[in-house]
Amino acid sequence: MIVDTAKPSDGNKERWVQFTEDFEKIYKLARPNGGGLNLAVYTTVQLADANVKQRFLDETCLGDAKKIKNVASVTWHMRGVWDDEFKDGKREIKVYQYRKQAGIPKGYETIEFTLEKSSDYTYMLLFTSKNRRGMSNDTGLDILVFKVSFNRNSWQEIGWAKIYKDY
Repeated sequence: MIVDTAKPSDGNKERWVQFTEDFEKIYKLARPNGGGLNLAVYTTVQLADANVKQRFLDETCLGDAKKIKNVASVTWHMRGVWDDEFKDGKREIKVYQYRKQAGIPKGYETIEFTLEKSSDYTYMLLFTSKNRRGMSNDTGLDILVFKVSFNRNSWQEIGWAKIYKDY
């Protein structure tokens, strides 16, 4: 089930309370046991207005109800690369990737590069603030970097980067 841009349902409760209750209902519907339908659910929510300029994204940037993360197995946050994060910017991002290489212990070498601006594509950063199936950004997982062409709907994973909390 996909819910594109979830919003709290109408009700007479505070918006954040209603939103949290809505997500708990979705969880009960989707869960594999306890009368649920064993569904995979993917939902998007908006970034809170107060966090639009936040460089490192985590659950604190969730809009109306930060508690909606409690029922999620994985929580991702995504934003575009900012102007000062491109090559030669004040906050230049160094992206790294592993390439298979014969003759190197474990068979991989690390390649590091910076991002260059282009009118043909953009770059997106994927933050993982919660992951019941593995690592998150708080437990050592770096930020996943995508090269994106919206004209072709093409998303290519190009490497990993470190983005530090600056708030």
